[in-house]
Amino acid sequence: MTLPKTLSTSTLLLVILAIALTACKPKPVGGNCNATNSTELAQVTQVAQRVILQSSTNEFLDAATEQFAPPAELGHHYQLNVRRHTSGGCQPRVVQSVAPLSKAGVNLNPTDAQLYQAAFALDIARNCAHQEAEACADELKLGDDFKLHNTPTLDTLKPRSLGICSAIALADVWPTITADAEQPRVIGCVDTTEGRTRAVEFLQSGTGNPIDGLWLNKIY
Repeated sequence: MTLPKTLSTSTLLLVILAIALTACKPKPVGGNCNATNSTELAQVTQVAQRVILQSSTNEFLDAATEQFAPPAELGHHYQLNVRRHTSGGCQPRVVQSVAPLSKAGVNLNPTDAQLYQAAFALDIARNCAHQEAEACADELKLGDDFKLHNTPTLDTLKPRSLGICSAIALADVWPTITADAEQPRVIGCVDTTEGRTRAVEFLQSGTGNPIDGLWLNKIY
């Protein structure tokens, strides 16, 4: 570059400095970032300055506490809109929005007392499946449509492992769970002897007592 001869030494130094700073200016982070958007289930695993969730794709995602109203609770399930950037310098994963995962009449977070009673009902059903129907009639707690002797999966279940479902276990069955505000139900997940996890549905009585009457209704 040819500089005018009339430039003073101080002016010349300023011009050279400006050129150097322009050449060394860092490129902006981000740029053109390609992305994919998805909707998926996730369960809260930690609540601190940020909320950590394990998604149905077995990834750990974090979101701002302000995105949850009411505040996020440990173990609760949410539906997330997630943007994943596949190129560029953008943040790899961004939780764009969260909403509580819910259907009318469906309880995905049973209490310890409810889980205990549900596991008891499941254990009785598993034991009675190999006996005459009359032998266990007074003990069984089954939904009207549950076919005790036509449910071979009962043998593989471990009733004492019954607990709150993970997002991974819940993702496949969630679309098939029926909403019914008039018939509350509890959903839990149980381990099997085959190393799998199965979701189990229990109907809840209408007495108002949360642990009064949980009937085994469906094994997903």
